[in-house]
Amino acid sequence: MKTELKQAYIARTEAERYAASRLRHEVFAVEQGRGTSGGEDGLDRDRFDDHCEHLIVPHPDRADTVIGTYRILLSDVAEAGPGYYSETEFDMSGIRALPIRKAEIGRSCVHPDFRDGSVIRLLWSGLVRFMQESDVGCFMGCGSLTGQDVELSEITYACFRDAGRVISGNAVRPVPEAALPGFRTDIRPDDAKAAMRRMPPLMKGYLRAGACIAGPPACDRVFGSIDFFLIFFPASGNSEYKKHFGLT
Repeated sequence: MKTELKQAYIARTEAERYAASRLRHEVFAVEQGRGTSGGEDGLDRDRFDDHCEHLIVPHPDRADTVIGTYRILLSDVAEAGPGYYSETEFDMSGIRALPIRKAEIGRSCVHPDFRDGSVIRLLWSGLVRFMQESDVGCFMGCGSLTGQDVELSEITYACFRDAGRVISGNAVRPVPEAALPGFRTDIRPDDAKAAMRRMPPLMKGYLRAGACIAGPPACDRVFGSIDFFLIFFPASGNSEYKKHFGLT
């Protein structure tokens, strides 16, 4: 009989936070071979982690193991101290000016034995609960494409654009050192369905959930990825900010 998974919750102990960092290291550094901060101790950690909440899904049978995680950095914490992780790649001054409580999410990963969609659904449900309980007006963060495939980034941008999910006016732009050379915003795929199939599952999930791209992508040379800045307003409320950004 398959063991029932537990709901996602915010890590309460140092052991749970370390278990989330171990999972991130195993997925990003060991499985994907992507560069991370630190890692010599089997943990994926950077200067932002101590300022973040860590949403986790525990292993159904092993108390010391996490099988899914997101980290969450609240705007009042970020803007009073370390800044946002995304500001290492993007100029977020326009987003900072929004007079709502924001939450930057990132470092999302799922244990390879649990990638049937159930864990990511639990994580997203946990994010929604966190948004409601913490009076968060929007989620935001980097959505990554593994590798440096400019064509795939253009296809991804086109899928969001054609769905009306690109914020007008390039609200967020890459900092000069992270700009992606040769990126074009006017690419129009011949086959929209084929273009959608090429998008990574997580990016497709963000699109279907209503997330928006806020401008051109950046090049993350540490992780070897191309990153889009994504922003998601809940289905209800904050309509004035959707209107401000040309969204409906």
